[in-house]
Amino acid sequence: MLEALTQWLIHQRERAELGLSQGDRFEELARDLGVSTNELSYLVRSTPDPLRLPDMLRTLGIDEAALRRAQPALLRAMEEACSKCVVLGRCQHALARGTAAGEYEQFCPNADRLSRLKSGN
Repeated sequence: MLEALTQWLIHQRERAELGLSQGDRFEELARDLGVSTNELSYLVRSTPDPLRLPDMLRTLGIDEAALRRAQPALLRAMEEACSKCVVLGRCQHALARGTAAGEYEQFCPNADRLSRLKSGN
């Protein structure tokens, strides 16, 4: 259920960037997950955003908007890898401490991709 919620959050972020409403699919998602809209609303409010990718991109000096325009498939693949990350706490901690730029290669499932983007390849 968490992966479905993660994917929905990604979708809602994309819709918000386009100026689209989130309510039209909310009831459908709740029904698909087998929860009420109130329960889903609570889950969305109480669940931290599992995707730290925008923060990591910013930390490494990579322009997310430019990446979205130039390589949307790559960004989606990175978002998917991030949504399946098993060391989310380590990433959040490194970002909060300001040490992520020097440590991400040790734990990030996107380390290779990020390194290539950072070096301009």
